[in-house]
Amino acid sequence: MREWALFAALMVLVFALIAKAPWSSYLGLVASLPLYLGFGALLAKFGYSRKTLADLRAERQAAAAQQAARTAATAPRPKPAPTRRTSTGPQRSSKRRR
Repeated sequence: MREWALFAALMVLVFALIAKAPWSSYLGLVASLPLYLGFGALLAKFGYSRKTLADLRAERQAAAAQQAARTAATAPRPKPAPTRRTSTGPQRSSKRRR
């Protein structure tokens, strides 16, 4: 509900100062509260719960630690064996057959 209150306060400020909106704009803003609450209740009924900033920060730190451990645990790849295309043998002339 804090998000809706912040949104409503911002829109009232915009309506009052910038747009000089009609009264129906304020009425629509008030009507959006039950819609916001209903949509939130529907999402909660299906199991949605938002993560807090602390949860998101902890996930990011855990992922970074896991990535660091993964890169530290793997040894560097060995250099592949030279092939005909990568050898430093005799160079071909600039004329190519087509």
